[in-house]
Amino acid sequence: MLATRWLLLALGLLCAQALGHAEPLPEQAVYVDLCVAEQDANRVWEKVHEPVWEGLRAVPGVGDLRGAVTHGMSQFQLMFRDGATRNDRAAVEAALARVAFAPDVEILSTRVELGQPRGDKLFVGRPACSEHLRRER
Repeated sequence: MLATRWLLLALGLLCAQALGHAEPLPEQAVYVDLCVAEQDANRVWEKVHEPVWEGLRAVPGVGDLRGAVTHGMSQFQLMFRDGATRNDRAAVEAALARVAFAPDVEILSTRVELGQPRGDKLFVGRPACSEHLRRER
């Protein structure tokens, strides 16, 4: 009985020490992937990327906003000053819902998710249209 108490006490102290020295979680980013019917990158930039960029700039707490356009997709990485949370993700989704696209813009799929920022600050090449392609099959 006494040995069990000592063992539990030792385990408790080890856990407390481990918590005190735990590494902070890496900062998270919010990623936005828009898959669009338009394949001309210049038109994607003009009709999709620019309006979304303006909407995302207004999200509170954004410290760094990066974006990229390729054929059929527009992507964004939002870094928040205090690290991204589920509430930040929800704020990004709300901002996207307020974007007024031109009538000829066809958004095939939208994905908003929390993720770890890449060290090289690049995020292009993420499977932006995978949700749309999965539904097509």
